[in-house]
Amino acid sequence: MNYSYVAVFLSLLLFGSQRAFPQNWEAGIALGGSGYTGDLNQRGYHKITDPAFGFAVKKNFDGYWALKFSLLKGTVRANDLASKNEDQRNRGLNFFSPITEGSIQLEFNFFDFGIDWGQARVTPFLYSGVSYFGFNPKAIYNGEEYELKRYATELDDDQFNPENDAYKTTAFALPIGAGIKFKLSNNWNVATEFSFRTAYTDYLDDVSKDYALIDPNKNNFNKERWFVSDPTGYSDGANPNFKIQRGDYRKRDTYFFALVTLSYVFRNKDCPF
Repeated sequence: MNYSYVAVFLSLLLFGSQRAFPQNWEAGIALGGSGYTGDLNQRGYHKITDPAFGFAVKKNFDGYWALKFSLLKGTVRANDLASKNEDQRNRGLNFFSPITEGSIQLEFNFFDFGIDWGQARVTPFLYSGVSYFGFNPKAIYNGEEYELKRYATELDDDQFNPENDAYKTTAFALPIGAGIKFKLSNNWNVATEFSFRTAYTDYLDDVSKDYALIDPNKNNFNKERWFVSDPTGYSDGANPNFKIQRGDYRKRDTYFFALVTLSYVFRNKDCPF
């Protein structure tokens, strides 16, 4: 076999594929809103509570596939007193938490998206990947702000150690999203998207399992722990003989982003399109 012909053929194939599918970088800014579902909001799956923003950098491999790196920031919150459920109103908990997330995602376009003849100028798309995020749940009672992790609201007195964290405030999440993108010009795209993040923690809202057994007469800090854990006295938490359910026992909380992204495509100099 004449390997020189094979080398020439492979070179032409590689060159042709690079021209047909230029590997373009894309960068953009995102604006929108964020929300949460979990122990304090079990049914409002699409309730946006706070603004969100961020930016993304994307490597477009062709008209169908891309790899995206994003950094997003938002806030999630819920309040039992605003619930339609009587048990939640009696529980009387609330929280808010900033979310800062870094993510890597593989994106798939349903149509061949681009500016070449025959390519689509509009396409729906799906994506998934992995995210890593930080959070820090807080609550407000009687006009005072409490950093909830500090009070270890679900640890019994014999488990509580102020030098140890009650739970980590960083976790991985699984993002799954969908949207529609539009080609505005040769270099500008706009996309709308909605995506859920399944968090690998159940403490996004500081609530997971049972009320802690806390003796409020032990010291002043325990009085605060007992109050923050059960601000309405719903659980009779000072009784050492039984525990009462505080959370919904689901293993993971969920947060989401609804975003509009405006992005600019940096095209290769050799790209003929």
